[in-house]
Amino acid sequence: PSLSLVWETKLRKAAFRGDALSGPSAFAASLDGRVYEIDLTSGEIRRDFWIGHASVPLPVVHRGTLFVGEGEHLTHHARVY
Repeated sequence: PSLSLVWETKLRKAAFRGDALSGPSAFAASLDGRVYEIDLTSGEIRRDFWIGHASVPLPVVHRGTLFVGEGEHLTHHARVY
């Protein structure tokens, strides 16, 4: 079977990891220091959260809570939000 593009959303900066899926939303952590909530039906950005630092690890939803991390670097604090 072939695949076809359903929608496309452009973020301000790159998001190198996959998205965390929860209910009708996908959560993408970006290099611009924001986490974007994207509607899975329309592809529209519902809202974004400022965490202040680029997030490189894959976001995770566990028991209804979204976790986003900075990654582990000598120049960062490796915080989890």
